Amino acid sequence: MAHDLPGTPLTRRKFLQSTALALGGMATLPLLNTYAAPLPTRLPSPAGGTLQQSPTVDAAFVSGEHDETLLREWIPNVQQDLGITLTVSDLGAGALHDKIAQGFRAGQSPYGVTAVVGFWLAEFVGGGNFEPLEKYLNDPNLTPPDFDFGDMIDKHLDYIAYWNLDEQRNGRPGTLFLMPGPHSDAHMITYRTDLFEKYGVAGPPKSWDEFVDIAAKLHHPADDLYGTAFVGKLDPSISLTDWANRFISLGGQMFTGSLKDKTVVPHLDSDESVAAIENMVRLVDYSPPGVSSYALTEVTEAMATGKIGMMLMWAVVSGKIWAPDLSQVSDKVAAAVPPGNGVTIRGGWGMGIPKDIQDKESCWKVIRYYSTKQADKERVMRYGIAPVRTSTLQDPEVVAKYPFMPTLAQLLQNATPYPSIPFPESWELVMEPAKYWNKAVVKELTPKEAAAQAQEAVQQILKKGGWNANA
Repeated sequence: MAHDLPGTPLTRRKFLQSTALALGGMATLPLLNTYAAPLPTRLPSPAGGTLQQSPTVDAAFVSGEHDETLLREWIPNVQQDLGITLTVSDLGAGALHDKIAQGFRAGQSPYGVTAVVGFWLAEFVGGGNFEPLEKYLNDPNLTPPDFDFGDMIDKHLDYIAYWNLDEQRNGRPGTLFLMPGPHSDAHMITYRTDLFEKYGVAGPPKSWDEFVDIAAKLHHPADDLYGTAFVGKLDPSISLTDWANRFISLGGQMFTGSLKDKTVVPHLDSDESVAAIENMVRLVDYSPPGVSSYALTEVTEAMATGKIGMMLMWAVVSGKIWAPDLSQVSDKVAAAVPPGNGVTIRGGWGMGIPKDIQDKESCWKVIRYYSTKQADKERVMRYGIAPVRTSTLQDPEVVAKYPFMPTLAQLLQNATPYPSIPFPESWELVMEPAKYWNKAVVKELTPKEAAAQAQEAVQQILKKGGWNANA
C-alpha cells in the first residue's frame, strides 16, 4: 500500500548527528523529592523450578532525563526478584546512537535492553534489528496478568512501539518491537496565574497573536519580569518546539507527495512557515535579553525563578516548575493546550531487545519489570517526567503533585511526530532549518528570507536522498 504525505508517518531509517537531542524531550531534568512506591510484581518462576542463576543483562538509556535513574537504583531488586545481574549505562544521545549502530553492524549489540527515540525508529527498528515482543508479552511465565498492557497510552504505543516492516512505517497494524518508556512527551503552555490576575489577562492564549499580546502585558523589565522566553539558540528545539508547534497549529504541512513514488515536496517557505517565524521574532521584544542564546534549560530556569510569565515547552521538561524544591513559582502556575488545533509535536522513548542478543528472555524480564504501573508512577512522582501509562496520568497522587497531568493526557492523545520522521535524513531535516530560524531570531535574515533558505536546504537534502530528483 502506498503512503502519501501528509498522513500517518511512514518511516525508514534515520541519520543522527552527535548532538544532544531535545525530543521529548532530551533535556536535563533535576531529581525531585523521593516517592516510595511498591516494587513491581515478582515474576513467576518457571514451572517446577527456579530462575536460572545470575544471567547478565546490560541496559542503556540517554543521559540527562532520569530515564535510567530508577532502574539503576533497583539493580539490587532486579537481582533479588529476577535473579539477574543488571548493569545500567547512560550516554549522550549521539554516543548512544553510534554505539547501538556499531553493534548492529558488527552483529554484537552492546546492550540487551536498548532505548530508542522516535528519530531512530526507521534506521534501527525499520532495519530489522529488533526482536518482536508479542511472544514475551503473551507468555504467562514471563508476564504476569497484572502487567496490564492495555493501560499503556494508546497513541504513544502507535508512535514508539509498533512498526510495520512491509510498509516501513510506525504504528498499527504492525509488530510490537518496543515497549513504550521510560517516558512519553508532548508540548504545553505553562503560565503564571498570579501575573495573569495582576495584569488583567483573562486566560491562556487561544491564538499565536494572542500569545504575543499576553507576553506584552506580562513584560515589565524594570521589575526583572519578562513576558516569555523561547528557544532562540541554534538548537534542535528551535525547530521541534518553537517553529514546528506554531507551523502545524497554523495548518502547515512540511511535506506533501509520496515517499514510495519519491515525489516528496517540502513547504518550509509556505505562508504558515513564515507566520511561525514572524511570531517567534515578535517575541524577542518581550523576552529576557540574550534570548537568542536560550535553549531548554535557560527557558525553564527563567520560568522556575519567576523571571517570565509564560512559556511553551516539552511537558517532560516542564515538570520542574511544579516542584516546590526546584521552583519559586510552583504554587502559582497552571498548564494549557497551545493555541491552534490542539495538536503538538510528540516525543518520547521506547525499550527493545536487539535480535543478536542471546538471552532475550532475561532482557524481556528487565523491560517488563521497568514497565509496570508501579515503576511508571514512581518515575513520574520522583522526576516529574511524562508517563507512559493512562493509570499514572489519572492517579490522584500524581495529579495532586503535578496538576498539569489532565492537560498532558489531552495533549498525548492529539500529539503528532515531527514531520521529518519518515526520512533517513530525519535529523538533518531538523537541524538545517534550525540554522535559519536562529538567523531570523538574531535579525540576520527576515522571516521570509529564513524560510526561503531553509526551503532550499531541505530541497537539497531530499534531492541527495533521492526523495525528489526534481527538487
